[in-house]
This record gives sequence, C-alpha cells and structure tokens, in this order.
Amino acid sequence: MATEPTMVRTTTRRMRMLAVGLSIAAICITTLSCSGSVSIGVRATPTAVPSAVTPPTHAAEPTATALLVLWPPTLGVTSVDTALAALKARDGTALLALVRNASAACTTASGAGGAPKCPTGAANGTVIDYVPYFECDGWGSLDAARTRLIDGSTYPLAVLNWAPPIASRVGGPPSITHTVVLVRGGLGKPDTASDARLLTTLAFDAAGIREITADCSAYSQPAFAAGNLPTAAGAHVLWRAYPAPVGR
Repeated sequence: MATEPTMVRTTTRRMRMLAVGLSIAAICITTLSCSGSVSIGVRATPTAVPSAVTPPTHAAEPTATALLVLWPPTLGVTSVDTALAALKARDGTALLALVRNASAACTTASGAGGAPKCPTGAANGTVIDYVPYFECDGWGSLDAARTRLIDGSTYPLAVLNWAPPIASRVGGPPSITHTVVLVRGGLGKPDTASDARLLTTLAFDAAGIREITADCSAYSQPAFAAGNLPTAAGAHVLWRAYPAPVGR
C-alpha cells in the first residue's frame, strides 16, 4: 500500500483546521454567543435605564379660615405711612424709632397694672422715662414690643382717624389723632370661637407713636371678616381690610 507523502498529510491537516476555524467564526458572528471578548466591529446597543421621576411639588393650599392679608395705600399721614412701611418690611428698628418714651413716677409696688415699675435702685415715686408699651395688664419693655410687632404674622386690620383727639394711657391732654389696629395670628390654640387672634394698637400723636397697646384677649376671625372693628367706636375709618371692597 502506497504511503501518503508527509508534505501532503501536513497540508491536508492545516486545511482542515482552517475550515473548522472559519466555521466557528461564522457561528460566532451569527449568534454573537461566543465566550470571551471578541471585537469584530459590531457593538451591542446598551439598554437605557430610566431615571427616577421626581414628583411635582405642589404649593400648600390655603386653609379655608385664612385671613386675607392686605396693606393700606399711602394715606398722607407721614408717621403712619412710615410705621406701616416699616411693619411691612419687618424692620423693627425703623418702626420702634417712631416710639417716644413717656415719663411718669414709678412704683415699687408688686402686682400688675398701675404705674411703671421702678428700676433697681430707684425709690418709689421717682420720675423715670419708660417705653409706652402696655401689654395685657402692665408696662412692657422695648424688646417685648419688638417681639410682639415683628414676628412675621402681624399685619394691619384698620387705620383710624380721631377728631377730636383722644386721650392716651400715658396721660396728658388728649393728643391721639390716629390709631393703627394690627392683628396678630398664630398664637395660642385656635378654636372655633376665637381662632387665637390678638390685636395690637399703635397710637399716634403729632410727633409719632405715643403708645402701643397689646391686647391679650383673642378676637373672632368671623367677626373680622364681617367687618367688626374693636376699639373703633367714634373713629373715622381711613382704611380697613374687612369687609373687602368688591373686586379686591
């Protein structure tokens, strides 16, 4: 039997191996399933991962009992207009700069009400200068007045004109020509009867704020909305927030 030459056997073996390699390559290209990292110019498209969707933010809806906050226009009374502008800007320094100190004989007696309390070391009856800020049932400090007025929830309820002038709590002849009634909300525990809304009154004479009275009784929100104005009897109303005119 004739023996196949060695060169022919080697060539035939190489051709078979080449054919097998080409067959495997064809299968890889068709199925893209071969193991290993084989780059043949075809790139798989990555699957897009959806980003997290942020839910829209909605502004808090006003409560059904919220009071309508309005600010009066310029009224032509310099001290009143200046005070209202300072209050709107929450500028306690500018607002309290309009307050004039009062003078009176002090008392060393304990208890609420009456004359201003004597400072430490002053004898009973000593005439002192004090801040004309009356809170609930006694004279308070400038810091207490600032806290009461510049708190973010105080706004005007009415501006009143008094003719003839009315007397001030600090004494002297009647000199109060204008008062600004402020409402302060958000204190205490709201209830259906009062809604815990407190009134503060700025009293003006010809020179500025002569007295600040901070009432500690709560007034009814429905009464405000109906136009009820405590402390307004006998005054000429220059501006009021309630009842609001048609279209406002």
